[in-house]
Amino acid sequence: MPDVNRRTFLTLSGAVLGGIATGTTVTAATRTDRFIVQTKGKGKLRGLDVVHEMPGVKFAVVEASESALRRSKAVKAFEPDVEITLSEPATNAQAPTFSPGDASDYEGQPGDFLQWDKSDLNVPEAHETTEGEGTRVAVIDSGVLETHPDLAGPLNIGLSMNFTDDGGDHNPVGGDDHGTHVAGIIAADNGGGSGVNGTAPKTDLVDCRVFSGPSASFGDILAAIVYSVNVDADVANLSLGAYPVPRQGLGSFYGKTLNSVMTYANKEGTLLAIAAGNDSADLQHDGNLISIPNEGAQAVSVAATGPIGYGWDAEDEAPAHSPAFYTNYGTNAITLGAPGGDADLAAIGTGAPWFNDLVFNTVFVHGGSLVSGTFGPNAEDYPGDVTASWTGSYDGNVTVQGTPPYTTDSVPWYSSVGFGGVEFGVTGGPTFTGGETVTVDYTTGAGHERLAPDWISIYLAGPPVDGDGNPTNYVAVDWRVSESSETSVAWTASDSFGDGPGGVFEASSVAEIFENPDIDPSSPDASESDIVGKATVTGVGVFSGGGIGADEAVDITYTGVAFEGGDLLIPQTPTYGWKAGTSMAAPNVAGAAALVKSANPGYNANQVESALKRAASVPSGYDKAYYGSGYLNILDAL
Repeated sequence: MPDVNRRTFLTLSGAVLGGIATGTTVTAATRTDRFIVQTKGKGKLRGLDVVHEMPGVKFAVVEASESALRRSKAVKAFEPDVEITLSEPATNAQAPTFSPGDASDYEGQPGDFLQWDKSDLNVPEAHETTEGEGTRVAVIDSGVLETHPDLAGPLNIGLSMNFTDDGGDHNPVGGDDHGTHVAGIIAADNGGGSGVNGTAPKTDLVDCRVFSGPSASFGDILAAIVYSVNVDADVANLSLGAYPVPRQGLGSFYGKTLNSVMTYANKEGTLLAIAAGNDSADLQHDGNLISIPNEGAQAVSVAATGPIGYGWDAEDEAPAHSPAFYTNYGTNAITLGAPGGDADLAAIGTGAPWFNDLVFNTVFVHGGSLVSGTFGPNAEDYPGDVTASWTGSYDGNVTVQGTPPYTTDSVPWYSSVGFGGVEFGVTGGPTFTGGETVTVDYTTGAGHERLAPDWISIYLAGPPVDGDGNPTNYVAVDWRVSESSETSVAWTASDSFGDGPGGVFEASSVAEIFENPDIDPSSPDASESDIVGKATVTGVGVFSGGGIGADEAVDITYTGVAFEGGDLLIPQTPTYGWKAGTSMAAPNVAGAAALVKSANPGYNANQVESALKRAASVPSGYDKAYYGSGYLNILDAL
């Protein structure tokens, strides 16, 4: 959900809808190809391509022209669907994960030291009563990795669905492990004996993926809620949200649609556990603004708490029930407070294990980091639009598409360069000889004008040159790799030593070569003698794109990248890591709700919520505005 300094919302036909995202900052844009329609409840939507029917409510998501919608006798009203783009907040981006090797050696158990949230909620003791048997929880998020050993047991693959139009299945697409972490907080079953433990490890977990890479749509989220209800989910977790939304817009089409769907969920017995947001905002006294969906009808809105100094010597320690620095609050806007993690920002980068105060659970790692955008001193004057995204089964490929910058002005091609691709770290890299081989497999689409890949690079760390003892970063790069589509290119850095475009640059990445005004991309500022036998290989980069006047379009997919024979472009690898946010607090409540339902099978959604609220209390000395009914108390709720 968006942080306090980044608030983006979109005005649409008199209604205002904020960006919806998993725990992060967002931008929003209308989709011209899809619409959310309110039906008249009679007849079928003939002549319209129905994407989501949403049985049980009088709404649907369709692909059609506006004129066709106006002609339809079954359509009462409609508005464009909204496409959402997100980016990770800085705190989570700096949090570590276990390496795959460490993960294979990790033998955590219920009540493990790293899981302070489960300990503080007395989850091991609650499991003496129930572990969530006979319940079902839906996770509406970025996808749940089915190969994670701690999630393979509870995950119902048969019911799990992809609500996007990207053609994949329910598994994550886009390298985002947010949904996998959320799912673990709810239902991880410690891999049958070692790993992490969720609050309700014996619930039936249904994955509803609504994000494709960094993007989601409002219509897909609504459809996922309805689907969760119709497969008899007792709880649906939505660790996503939008803020700020002007209150006057909520009464229009989008607000009416949201409230109708949420009311339907409650009536049919599905409790909605929803993150309250990470804006540090007082939702009780924010004028004409509102946060959705957590302030929508029937929502269980969850604020976040967390410790400071858990297992380390923090200057200002705080208990696990203290409000997190980022959490939204407001007495009537919050239903419960629950563990979501906190952070001492001043401790980041000091070597202290500050991340212990975040929530530890299931994640995955990917070998590469996507890079895309427009770079160069004139990038703002001549912007391009090139993006890179993980594609293929379980993120096995990287696709780069878009349009590089263009101008008729007399400027160098490298003054504005649009490109995308992927960078890989190389651990334990060899001393550089110039003959190390990077092998790239790829296919080009009709929009890629010339042979590809365009640029291949090797990142290096050499001896200090400025006396401060820090390594000097170098990039050996070839600007023009020319091979036909569906072939395998084997490239060595020595290819760029004086026999073609490229060369050796003193920089930490290809992007820095273009961004740094002190570097001339047309004239290498380092040489072979600076690195051969002296530098260590630290990474590999593979990119496509072009500078001004170089290409009109980019369309290429990398299907394989290897360094010295070792495949770098590999699928997601299950592991464990830390995150913080109300996105982590909501699933702690969702898991608790599953336990209450398991212990009381006859309870409806309102009764489950009532049990959680009655058991909760506001910690002594703390403001009720951060807790609503109070801090989550699972044992008393049971």
